[in-house]
Formats: sequence, structure tokens, C-alpha cells
Amino acid sequence: MTLVNHRTFLAGIGAIFSLVLTAGELHAHGLPAKTKQVFHPGLSLQASFQASYRNQSLVENEQRWLLPGRLLGGEALPLQRGFSVDEAFLTAIYATDQAYAVAKLGQHSSEHGLALEHVYVGTFLTENINVDIGKLNGEFSPFNTIHSSQMRSASPLLLYDSFFGRQFNDDGLRLKSSWFDGALIVGGEAWRGSHFPANDSESTDLAWDLFAHLYVSAEALELRGGAYTFKAEADRRIDDRYDATHSHGVNTSNIPNLYFTGDIEVVGVHGLLSANLFDDLWLGAQGEWASYKSEGSLRDELRLAAYRASHKAMWVELFAVAGVHQVSVRYETLKLKNELWGLAAATLVELAQLDSAGKDPYRQSVGYGFQWKPELLLRLEWERHLLTGHQQDLTTASMVWQFETQAK
Repeated sequence: MTLVNHRTFLAGIGAIFSLVLTAGELHAHGLPAKTKQVFHPGLSLQASFQASYRNQSLVENEQRWLLPGRLLGGEALPLQRGFSVDEAFLTAIYATDQAYAVAKLGQHSSEHGLALEHVYVGTFLTENINVDIGKLNGEFSPFNTIHSSQMRSASPLLLYDSFFGRQFNDDGLRLKSSWFDGALIVGGEAWRGSHFPANDSESTDLAWDLFAHLYVSAEALELRGGAYTFKAEADRRIDDRYDATHSHGVNTSNIPNLYFTGDIEVVGVHGLLSANLFDDLWLGAQGEWASYKSEGSLRDELRLAAYRASHKAMWVELFAVAGVHQVSVRYETLKLKNELWGLAAATLVELAQLDSAGKDPYRQSVGYGFQWKPELLLRLEWERHLLTGHQQDLTTASMVWQFETQAK
């Protein structure tokens, strides 16, 4: 019972090329357009750094984070009390009029060293169609391409922690096309399928996604939106956040080995609306909704049960920006439904903590930011969440430094 098999994958790849090439054909009979060149010609360097102080830990030291009702993986690690370097990135970009190359070093927490997060090359096939190949992050949603240092909160989005292991990165190929001078972008991506929610296995098919993004702006109004579908397959996927080489201070000998095998499908929509009311005052709202479905089996070394998950995630944020000041209010929640069958179902539910006891995880936060200098942002925020089975309050003070230089 596999929904993401070789035939489905080939059909998905065909849809990617059909969608993108159709965009190019329709575009030739419509308004003149050209895919927006994101990179300036020549060599550019970008750097960002986020450091935070938190008065509480999500879980105590030497404990792993289990979100009741969800199987986690990837880089979805808990935030810790005290001072921490949440993120540090250095990106080098070299671009010409027709091609570009990108390499990005990244550190996602104080416990991780710098690692090569992205390395890829890209080129324009036509004026409005371009292709990227290498180690990429998924562009199916703009919120998968950015980090908390680029948002108004120091906490990563619960949707991406839960469904994509904080951020989906993988070896892959991306093809996309622009209509109407960049107002509409459609594309697709084919992935090796080695990153959560998939896993690196010889028996799994490649993952893939299709997406469409809308960008509309006027002098005092900005509107963005989009939709995507993502499909992948897992084979004996384990919680890879903690192992003998990357334990993050957790005693891994006490962690049960639980394996998920099956198909995954994520469908989502996202949007942003902001308006310039007067002078330098902007008000806006942004958010996202996604549905995650998986079907297969869950097992340990001795027991096996059929497993089906139907999960929904939503977040919405209201914000105001006035000169160097910004305030925001964010609400995030998950709706979790898990079904297991078989003699071992009850045991595996307990081991994996798949029973949320009717308490849907959520997080609500209020934040203030002060743009002290163009490259330096200071933030203070308070949040209340239910991410471990019991409610917690958290206060975070953070600093974000960003820098960009260009040399020709």
C-alpha cells in the first residue's frame, strides 16, 4: 500500500516539466516577463547571526523533546535556558547574467558546528525559466527558505518543526518559471529523499513537490500568497535527532528504536498582506495552513502496527512596523489524529507518545523589536506554549545581526 511509488514519482516529474513549460508558453502570449534575477552580478557575501537568552528550557537537560502526538526528526531540537547562539550563516554567491553558484555555511544551535547547508548552481534556460541543481532548501513555501533570524520571533515555526524537521533541505533539482513580470511563479522540485520527513534509504523513492507563488504590490499595499503539494516516502525512518555521534547531551541508550515506513503527503497554503497606512507605519498579517497525511507502519525491534496519521498545522501573525519599532502577535497550533491497529498498537503508542490526551499543541507569543542599526535588530518576546504535554511560559531576549557586501 504505497502512494508514492515509481509510477507516481515519474508522474510528478512529468507534472513539474509540464507545469513549468506551459507557463512559458502561456507567458509568450501574455504580458512580457522575465524571471527576477535574485542575485547581483559578481561576487556577493551575506552573513547573519542570532543570539538569544531564554529564562526557561523546553525540556530539562539530558531529556529529548517529544511532541505528544507527533513523530519528530531532522533538526527539530528543543530551545534551552540561558544564552545560546541560535543561528549563524555565511553565504557566498557568484552570479553572471545567465548563471549563478551559491554556497552557504550554517550553524543551527550552540551544539552544532558550521556545516555546508547549501551548495548549488543554477542557470536560465529561457528568459523566464531557470533551473537549480545541488543541495537546496525547498522553495515550495517561502517560510521554508528563511530562518527565525529573518522573522519577528526567535522561536522556529511549529509547523516546520513538526512536518519538515525545522527546514527541508536535500539534494535535488528545481525548475521554475515566471509569469507577468514575476507576479506569478510556478515550479517543481525533485529530491533525493534523504531528509525528514523522508529518510536516506536505498528502497525509498525520490521526494517531489509542486508550487505556485503570487506577488502583487502597489505603492501602499503588498500581497503575497501561494500553495504547494509535497510527497515523499520513508523506509524504517527513525528519530535521527539523537544518536551516538550527535546526542545533544541526551542519554541515547534509553531511547527506544522506533521505525516508520510509509507514504507522506503535505498540502499547504500561505499568505501575507501588508498596508502602508501613513508615513512609515505598516500594518500586516501573514500565516500558513498545512495538512500532513501519512500511512504505513510503525515498529520497534519486536513489534509492528499499522499506522495512519492525519495532522493539521496553522499559524497566523499580526504585525505593525513604525520606523525602527515593530510589534507582533503570533498564534500557532496543531490538530493531531493518529490511528494504529494490531496487537502491539497500544504499546507502540505509549513508546512513541502518540497520544496527545486531547491536548492540541499550541504556542502564542507577543514580541517587540527595535532596529537599533540597519544591520542590528534587538528583540524581546513572551510566549506561552503547550509543546511537552504541560503548559509553559517563556521569555526570550535576542539579537540579530545581518550583513551583506557585494564585490564586482
